[in-house]
Amino acid sequence: MSPALVPALLVSALAAGPSSSQPEKKPAPTPNRTPAAPARTPESAAPEAAPPAKPAPPLLPFPHPVITEVLYAVPTGLRGDASGDGNRAVAGDEFVEIWNPHDRPINLKGYVITDGNEAQKGQFKFVFPSCELRPGQCAVVFNGDESKWESNIGDATRAAGPNEKFAGALVFTAKNTSSRTAFNNTADMVLLSDPAGKGLEAISWGGAKLPAGRSFTINEDVPVTNAQASVQRKAPGGPFIAHADLDGKPFSPGVFGPAAAANPAPTPTPDPKAAPTGKK
Repeated sequence: MSPALVPALLVSALAAGPSSSQPEKKPAPTPNRTPAAPARTPESAAPEAAPPAKPAPPLLPFPHPVITEVLYAVPTGLRGDASGDGNRAVAGDEFVEIWNPHDRPINLKGYVITDGNEAQKGQFKFVFPSCELRPGQCAVVFNGDESKWESNIGDATRAAGPNEKFAGALVFTAKNTSSRTAFNNTADMVLLSDPAGKGLEAISWGGAKLPAGRSFTINEDVPVTNAQASVQRKAPGGPFIAHADLDGKPFSPGVFGPAAAANPAPTPTPDPKAAPTGKK
């Protein structure tokens, strides 16, 4: 190449700019910034669950029990064997069930159950000995006439432990020895009094009237069952209805409230040969 041409070529290369073989620089991409979702307002937030309803207060204040079931007219045949001794006793299988509705134990010493008769005139009466009734536990008092008792049964002098045959209830016999010392099927009442003699509950049927001069915190009329079933509270604070309308069974001594689902009462074996028994 002629020396005269070198300067000319350098000038031409500089005028042409960078070589086309070098990669072209591209601008950096702009980040895609998605706007944040707006905060949920109280109106759009899910509603909070309502707090559970508080249970109704007990029918009677602490430390009193409440009556929850009464068998005052015993069904005929073995269907009436409420005590489970294999024998239906017209008076002996009658019972009264009481229940502790409180969240603390109560002592039953001195509480009294009677019927509507006057003292010394055929009155049914049972006075509880000292015994502790746990929250939700029942105590059952049977009339006891013509009844056969195994172990773990208390009386007015002493209490026995929880009886698994009756869903863990405390079970007592009044040890009556006459069928005349019993509830009247047609019209009578169960009276519950505290150790000081104050009237707590009067559960009556057939239009029976309170004894003269007595008053009770609770006065309730219950259905006449015509010797078909006991009467039991539908709920802890509810009214009494015929037990057969609850579950088709005639009674459930010792079973009430939460214990009812876990310890259903056995159904007595019907006796088709048994003849109906007249009124006591």
